[in-house]
Amino acid sequence: MTQVVPEPVAQQLALQWWQKRLNELGSLQKLKQDILDGLKPGPYTLYLFAEDVWALEQLGITIPESALNQPR
Repeated sequence: MTQVVPEPVAQQLALQWWQKRLNELGSLQKLKQDILDGLKPGPYTLYLFAEDVWALEQLGITIPESALNQPR
């Protein structure tokens, strides 16, 4: 997203999106588990961009580097 908008804007948009997802799931633990499940290799593997990682850190969720998938 930072290729289209400035980094602070991308970060705020990501934060809003993850806050919405948190509200849908109801707890930080459920959100973290949902993310970790999505990062596992599979047909629909989640990819987190830098602004997503930043936003999740603002919510108190740290994603271990070992769990982050690498660009192909």
